[in-house]
Amino acid sequence: MNHNDGLIRAEGYCDLGMWQQAFDTLEDMPTEAKVTVSVLLLHAKILVGVGELDKALLLVSSVAHQVPGSDDVEAAVCDVLIACAKAEAKAGRIEKAKGFLRQCIALNPERRLEVLSARELDGIW
Repeated sequence: MNHNDGLIRAEGYCDLGMWQQAFDTLEDMPTEAKVTVSVLLLHAKILVGVGELDKALLLVSSVAHQVPGSDDVEAAVCDVLIACAKAEAKAGRIEKAKGFLRQCIALNPERRLEVLSARELDGIW
């Protein structure tokens, strides 16, 4: 499978919430493609989709250390931090949720409005 074709197909599955199909598509890619930043970030998106937030956070943090300063990586890290915050807020762990959001805003201050207006986070401010 071509790297780009597989990535596009897996992204489409993610957009549809078809997490297993997205994962399987990435797993069918050649070994050298599986370690590219774009594939690793899509793996993190899949992990968020299936609720494996700790694993997603570990993965994006690892990628961020390997590729510092990348806008795509920063965006992915913020996406995972926001997902973690939403999960913590839903579980009633407000201070932990705020901590994730602070990390996101520190990494990318432009995401402040998004964070403040997220419906799932209404009750924490």
